Amino acid sequence: MTVFSQGYLAEPYHRLVAVTPNDTTLLGQFATPAAAPIKALYVLTSGNLAVILARDSVATTLPVTAGQILFMEVKKVMATNTTATCVAMY
Repeated sequence: MTVFSQGYLAEPYHRLVAVTPNDTTLLGQFATPAAAPIKALYVLTSGNLAVILARDSVATTLPVTAGQILFMEVKKVMATNTTATCVAMY
């Protein structure tokens, strides 16, 4: 589990980017090393969200509800098993 400093979560978000679930596409700094890290995901529609976290290699499927903010560093949002929609918060 990654522990973030209080300042990490206190910093404002600078960008919201729609996430298209894909089993092969990397997100944020994992796709482009110079890119900003994803600080959180904001859930737009309820369902299941299959993600691979920064230090994991296997997907974890989470039941999520619309309006939920998931504070986690995500490497991928998988198409397989994902039924919810979300935006990445940078």
